[in-house]
Amino acid sequence: EAVGGFDEAFTTGEDTDLGLRVARLGGEVAFVPDALVHHRVSTTDLPGAVRGALRWADLPLVIRRHPGMRQALVHRLFWKRAHAPVLLALTGALVALAGRPALGGALAVPSLHHRMRIAPLVRSRRRVVLLPAALVVDLAEVAAMATGSIRHRVLVL
Repeated sequence: EAVGGFDEAFTTGEDTDLGLRVARLGGEVAFVPDALVHHRVSTTDLPGAVRGALRWADLPLVIRRHPGMRQALVHRLFWKRAHAPVLLALTGALVALAGRPALGGALAVPSLHHRMRIAPLVRSRRRVVLLPAALVVDLAEVAAMATGSIRHRVLVL
């Protein structure tokens, strides 16, 4: 009550914002082993995953309101470690379309490595089949961060 509850300006990240505002007033984090939290989790198709990724556009607002949390919530400039490599892959696609396919392919390698070895969507041989979907979802997340960065005037990709 002292912090006014959830801020309805957020579509996502409102719980993080609330917790940080409570902590700023001296509230302490407590672990309650018997606590039960229900989150809506659903398996979805690619369009659903893209819609879900686009919902994160308010994460930059959390960073703007709580700049001291940037290091904890963001990897330097990027929200997720997949975002820098996927932007390189997008640049590579544009370079390849401009007539430099070898250079374009080289720029895609970090994203492929990230999704195959560092953070695959699944731990099976299916991860190769899911690479295009991972690329689309990663780009949707970057688009959400770019949109939120413009809207909230703080850079997070």
